[in-house]
Amino acid sequence: MQSSSIETQEQQPRRRINLDALLKLHLQDQFDVDAGVRPEIPSGSDYVESDSLLEGAAHCVFEIEHSNNAAAAKIYLGSKKASSRDVGRSLESLGIKGIVNCTHNISCYHRPSIKYCVVPVQDVETADICPYFWGATAFLHHFLSQGNSVLVHCQFGVSRSATIVLAYLMRYCNFTRDEAFCQIKQKRPQINPNDGFWKQLKGFEDDLRNRGNNSLPNAIKQQQHQSLHASIVLFSTWRDVLELLESDESASSSCWGWLTNQTREQTLNASLDFVWGRGLNDNDLEWLKCVCHKLSPSFESNNGSSSDFCDDEEESSIDTLFELLENPDSEFCSKWAGEVTRSQILKVQRFLLSETSE
Repeated sequence: MQSSSIETQEQQPRRRINLDALLKLHLQDQFDVDAGVRPEIPSGSDYVESDSLLEGAAHCVFEIEHSNNAAAAKIYLGSKKASSRDVGRSLESLGIKGIVNCTHNISCYHRPSIKYCVVPVQDVETADICPYFWGATAFLHHFLSQGNSVLVHCQFGVSRSATIVLAYLMRYCNFTRDEAFCQIKQKRPQINPNDGFWKQLKGFEDDLRNRGNNSLPNAIKQQQHQSLHASIVLFSTWRDVLELLESDESASSSCWGWLTNQTREQTLNASLDFVWGRGLNDNDLEWLKCVCHKLSPSFESNNGSSSDFCDDEEESSIDTLFELLENPDSEFCSKWAGEVTRSQILKVQRFLLSETSE
């Protein structure tokens, strides 16, 4: 009897599941339809064949013509393959001088021959990518206005990198979010910013309309009480072209102004706590090294010391930082909630003492 029942069940036709329909219903439950729906490509505007890099790893999604009859500056949008260690000659042949790396875990292989902007966010809806729009788009504009091409990449060339290119078109080419999306979608059909990024782009569009494209955005200004975070956002995007940062008084103040608000030891303790909480990634450690470089003159001048700084002023700040790491009674070690291991300390020491780092 049991065998017969099983045979009867096996003979019944299996139900077909419409996965597309289920996915659509799921997505509609997750976000506001008005905020989440992507615009349709205008009728008659099918995929436009564009220049590609490494068999489609990246596509040329936008060109800027210059009046001096020089070759157009191009934006290439793609995946990590387009920026891998062994594609240097291909990048050089395309005139790519700048790369926006929209990941937190892929190395910037082509430093120092190519300048980098880093947008270290994860491709999740809760990730806060908006604070990076201002610095990343200014980085792109810096190279494109000089007639140089750029590459913007993430893991797959779908969400994070597409979001940054859309923000650029919105800020410097006066596109709306939806217009920019249609423009890029025709050149690289697979783009699809996640829903959180899509909503943040709408907020960026409103910010541009209300404040103009040369004003420091609210996404950074609202973080002034979190000055460490604002500082590292700007440093990440302009680390390789610090002349951009130093030439912008508002950005420079947001990035480094907090250094004058407390003593050197207090600043170093806070900085250690900050980079430890973010996982000691290389970009943050590079920022920490720059803090040490800038901290000594700021500290000395604010305390009435001689303005003739010695040659090892950066080293003296690094030495102070190392002393804080080795002292279990320092503010950082005594208040840090987790464990400060010897391997972590050695990693920081090696990084800060190295001449070059990625």
